[in-house]
Amino acid sequence: SPDLDYLVPKAGFFCQICSLFYADETSVKNHCKTQLHQQNMEVRRSSSGTAGERTAPK
Repeated sequence: SPDLDYLVPKAGFFCQICSLFYADETSVKNHCKTQLHQQNMEVRRSSSGTAGERTAPK
C-alpha cells in the first residue's frame, strides 16, 4: 500500500509537555533543562491545579 511508504518506525523519546521528539537520552536530559520545557511544565502544573503535588489514592 502506498500509505505505508510514509510510515517509518522510530525509537526515542517524545516530550508530551512540549510535543518534541528526541532520539537519544542525552538530548532528553538537555531538553528537560531548557527554558521552554520549564515554562511548559509550569503551565501544565498551573492548569492541573496540583502544582506538582501528588496525593495518595483513597
